[in-house]
Amino acid sequence: MKAWEGLGYYSRARNLHRAAQAVVTEHHGMVPADLADLKSLPGIGPYTAGAILSIAFKKPFPVLDGNIMRVLSRYFHVTESVDLSETKTNLWTISKS
Repeated sequence: MKAWEGLGYYSRARNLHRAAQAVVTEHHGMVPADLADLKSLPGIGPYTAGAILSIAFKKPFPVLDGNIMRVLSRYFHVTESVDLSETKTNLWTISKS
């Protein structure tokens, strides 16, 4: 934690540690290859889960950040703000198809 001091990453470091502990205790030391199992780990949201599944497991899962959401919203003529929760959900759904 001392190395992270002043960077604002304390919660990320704690979540990383808790996620590693959960992988060991709940998943027999293997990073889960299932979306729901990954998202149940502390600090793992849709973006990180999609990245892990697509890179580590070569599964076709989307990884959406703010820039990609803006591109998708333009391409699919989504007029609502990408900052809205409903719009984000809609774009995640679009990206899975």
